[in-house]
Amino acid sequence: MIDVELKKELEPLGLPVFYWPAPPSVNDCIVFNQMDLTESDVGLAKLTHHRVKFRVQIYHRRILDAKAIGELLVALLDKRNSTVGDMPVDYVSFAGYFENYLTESREYQLSYDFIITLRGKLYGK
Repeated sequence: MIDVELKKELEPLGLPVFYWPAPPSVNDCIVFNQMDLTESDVGLAKLTHHRVKFRVQIYHRRILDAKAIGELLVALLDKRNSTVGDMPVDYVSFAGYFENYLTESREYQLSYDFIITLRGKLYGK
C-alpha cells in the first residue's frame, strides 16, 4: 500500500512517523494522511493519469528543528526520478506553517506542512 511506502520514505528524517492522527503523548513527530483519493482509487491512479496527494505535517516544539526537517523532506523527495513505492513524485509543495495547542497531554507545537503529489505512470502522456 502506498501509505506504507511513504512511511518508509519519511522514517530517515529522524522523527517517529504516524498515519494521522498521532498518539497524544508524542510531541515531536511526522504525521501524514492521504488527500483526495480513497485507497481503492490509488490502484487506479498508479495505472492512469491521476495524481495521489498526501499531506505531511512535521510537528516540533522547536521551530528551527521543524524547519530543518522540512528542508530535509524536500531534499529527499523533491528531486528528479524520486519515487514512493512505484509511483513517481510529481512535486513537493510547502503548505504552510502553523502553531498548535493540540491537546492537554501535548506541549505547544509548531508544524511545517507539505503536500506530496505522486503521479500515475501515464500522467502527461
